[in-house]
Amino acid sequence: MSDVVELVSSTLLEDEAFNAELEGWCARHCHVFDPEAEEHKLEYTSLHEEFCQLFELKITTVLTGTGHSGRWQNLLSTKKLHRSLN
Repeated sequence: MSDVVELVSSTLLEDEAFNAELEGWCARHCHVFDPEAEEHKLEYTSLHEEFCQLFELKITTVLTGTGHSGRWQNLLSTKKLHRSLN
C-alpha cells in the first residue's frame, strides 16, 4: 500500500505538466472567488467538484497505467458516490 501512496504522492507533487494544469485551472477561475465574502457562493460547489475531478482523473490514469487500478478505482468510486449523496 505504501508504494501506491508514494506513487500517487510523487505524481501529484512532482508532475510538472499536472501542476501546470492545476495552475491554469486556478488562473481561469480565480476571478470567481471573493476573499472578503462572508458566505460561500453556490458556484464554489461546482468548481470544487471540477477541481476534484482533475485529481481523480490523474490518480486514475497513474494507477491504471501501473496496474494498481482495481481496488483503488473502487475506493475513488465510493468517494464519488458519497460526495454525490451529501
